[in-house]
Amino acid sequence: MNPLPAKLIEMLRVIRERIPRDAWLALASGCRAASGESTGTAVSNLAGQFLHPDQSWALRQALKDHSFSTWAETATAFEVIDVWVSSSPRILDIVWSGPANGTFPIRRIDQVLYDLLSNARQRIFLVTFAAHRVPLLCEHLSKAIARGVEVTLLLESEQASAGQLSFDAAKAFKDVCLDKVRLLHWPLENRDRNQVGKPGKLHVKCAVIDDTAIIGSANLTDDAFNRNMEMGVIIKDPVSVASICEHFETLTRNGVLKSV
Repeated sequence: MNPLPAKLIEMLRVIRERIPRDAWLALASGCRAASGESTGTAVSNLAGQFLHPDQSWALRQALKDHSFSTWAETATAFEVIDVWVSSSPRILDIVWSGPANGTFPIRRIDQVLYDLLSNARQRIFLVTFAAHRVPLLCEHLSKAIARGVEVTLLLESEQASAGQLSFDAAKAFKDVCLDKVRLLHWPLENRDRNQVGKPGKLHVKCAVIDDTAIIGSANLTDDAFNRNMEMGVIIKDPVSVASICEHFETLTRNGVLKSV
């Protein structure tokens, strides 16, 4: 088997990390049973039988300038990629909103967030500067609360931001039973001010769901999810995620943050 180009290996690794293992291995088995010429187009067409259209598109982009010698070689390459990914799970991944780059479909921040929320079992901790027009987020939070998940929201307010925020972020969650949510805020009197008297802003954008965290530029708003160019990092290391939560819990114990 001829060595694969390093760029192709990396692209296949990224694709594999976004595809369930059983679907990827089913594709590998399909390749091993196929006949004819194993061109990039042929592999991509076969992938349509096993993968979501977005996944097939990503594979087509990766293979458009590459042909394998045989279908068996193609299957072996996919199996090796699977072993690599399965034995060395990544603890960091990138999510985006905004224009596509023409190489991979964007992993939209809201879609990743909603997937995590729908599977939350223990805790949800959201921190945001602004929140606006997010009914699907409210729906996911309400369902999580009904499952017994502990939900904490740390939100900015118009008053505490001294007008730097147009309206309270909490208003976006009016359809959530906030009596069952732990609400935190950063009081104005606990904030330093700049040279013209403006207080510091609660500018963190962070979500912790069980042992996974998303940290990035996106507020919890319709614009951030659907129109802005935003970027975030998914952290799957339980120790790092625990340290994020402990930071805010310490600020709460020290009185920097207060319960509403």
